[in-house]
Amino acid sequence: MIHFQPYSVRILEQHLARAALVGGQVLGDEVLVEQDLRDQAAYRQLFNARELEETLRPWADRTHYTADYSSPETVKWLMERGADIFVVHTPYWVEKKDRELPRKGIVLGGHPGLIPDYRGSHAAFWAVYKRKVEDGGCTVFLIDSGVDTGDIVAQERLPVEKGDSFMTLAWKGMIRIA
Repeated sequence: MIHFQPYSVRILEQHLARAALVGGQVLGDEVLVEQDLRDQAAYRQLFNARELEETLRPWADRTHYTADYSSPETVKWLMERGADIFVVHTPYWVEKKDRELPRKGIVLGGHPGLIPDYRGSHAAFWAVYKRKVEDGGCTVFLIDSGVDTGDIVAQERLPVEKGDSFMTLAWKGMIRIA
């Protein structure tokens, strides 16, 4: 398991002036600050660190946190497991040599967007930006050499609630995948 770090609204700052909220309101400087505060509150509600820690405690010997699958410590940990498949929940690239470590060569991953239409970073943002919030969703797929191009195992559209933003849709997708 990889430690999840949410991406910042600031990464997409150049696009936010045109991005609409689910309610149809266009983000401007004042609304951006207000939405950022709502997103922070939603994040705290959706991700309870103490609850996650308690949930993972029984699997502490089978959980590894890393920012780099190719680090010697991580590769050693993965090889010691002798797993048939790997299941990853990560925003990081999984290199070919790491994808070849499981005995069956299968690495299962998730994406907080509907692929192939919303591959790559910030899938929920692009669905909202294109005013297609109904395209908010998540995908479980086999990780291959491309960016979110592997065979799809499962895919689901997410329910959109009033007040959702691209950030809350992305978080809901990540939670559903997990």
